[in-house]
Amino acid sequence: MKLTDYSNYEFEYLFIPSVIEKNDKLSAFRNWYEIQTEIIMQDIEFDLSSFAITHRMQKGVEYFLLEFPKPEDIPEAYYGLIVNYLGKNPLYFTLEMSYENSACLCQVAIGKHINTGKYLDTISQENFIDEVFKYIDLHKDSLLVALNPKKRKPFLDFEDF
Repeated sequence: MKLTDYSNYEFEYLFIPSVIEKNDKLSAFRNWYEIQTEIIMQDIEFDLSSFAITHRMQKGVEYFLLEFPKPEDIPEAYYGLIVNYLGKNPLYFTLEMSYENSACLCQVAIGKHINTGKYLDTISQENFIDEVFKYIDLHKDSLLVALNPKKRKPFLDFEDF
């Protein structure tokens, strides 16, 4: 079986959303071994040597800061942020390389890549995290949607056998 060699873009915008959406696999972001397992299970080849995950809890919100390899082309991302409010669907944002030394804040899900219209001149982890939480606060009624129990099922479900 031939592995699919993922570019930075494919990893950031295809693989990560698929892991988030797949049976509540946020646990994969809590444990480095599980990310590696997901890569193997999906027959993907990707160099993880310059990829990092920072897991934090703040005011009852769990989030994962993803540091990607330095972007080479638009729209590759500098960072990703997965935000998990208890009982809500997780949200995934990226800070994309843009024109003229700026970066664009985007919201990403399977089949969805939305430019929020917010451009940042300062590209830093702290600035990115602050801007994501400001964006969520401004749009919380539409973004913070309760988990759909039919969509997110336990990792092992007897219906799968």
